[in-house]
Amino acid sequence: MLRVVVFGILSVLLLTACGPSPEALRRQQMLEAQRAEAARLEAERKARERDQLISSRMKEAHQTWKAAQYTGDDSLSALFRQSGFDYGKVYYFNIPVQAQEYNYAEGKQSFLVTDLRNLNDSQIYSALFPDVSAAYQPGQKARSVLELILKREEYTNNLEQQVERPRGQRWVAAVEDFKSVNTLHPLQIDWRWEPGLFEDISWIVNPERAYEFTRSRSMFLQVGLRFCPLDRCRTEYEYRQHPVDAIRAEVISMVLGNSQSGEILAEFVRDKP
Repeated sequence: MLRVVVFGILSVLLLTACGPSPEALRRQQMLEAQRAEAARLEAERKARERDQLISSRMKEAHQTWKAAQYTGDDSLSALFRQSGFDYGKVYYFNIPVQAQEYNYAEGKQSFLVTDLRNLNDSQIYSALFPDVSAAYQPGQKARSVLELILKREEYTNNLEQQVERPRGQRWVAAVEDFKSVNTLHPLQIDWRWEPGLFEDISWIVNPERAYEFTRSRSMFLQVGLRFCPLDRCRTEYEYRQHPVDAIRAEVISMVLGNSQSGEILAEFVRDKP
């Protein structure tokens, strides 16, 4: 019995001796508090940088909206010739938007971006947007891509209208599918992208408010793009007998509004560098 008692006392003393001392515990707690504080400060720093980036990009987008100064043919030609353009610069384009019939069942006004084309898992862009989940092989399908038509080869018809030339050249920007993947930060909560083919963006609004803006048929989308300068970011192909010259780009900002009233209804911005 005495041996058992002695053994128990020795075991307690041994465990106490092997455990952390009060000073070590305090030091460990202090280090954990310092790590937590450092993580908090780093999160605050990143949040400030993100807010500053969003503010800077939207300021430039608003200035472009007010001035209505968009990329002209000379600048566009320089982009596609890969000469005389700056990768860091954002190029702005004015893209028409068509209002669809008001959807009373869902309480939304949807719009179709007329020069936007959906390409799901397109092999055409497998070299520009390879699937990161698999080793790239020629002919492999790409992630879903959207095309923004920046310019069409046109001519004046007998009615003095500008129309696309048969078999005419198209110049497009290929971007990641922001309709399905959350790459653009919305600044208004009542707007959402639609993944389908027959509507691109919807406004959750009552019909009276929607009609104020859709009746003039003056809605358009201002898109700010940053282009990739590398040779591997370019491709050429043919679509419905139209030669297509494409460059991979990133959408930096989008502003949707009414060109007559000048009112902005929706804003989206890339919140990453």
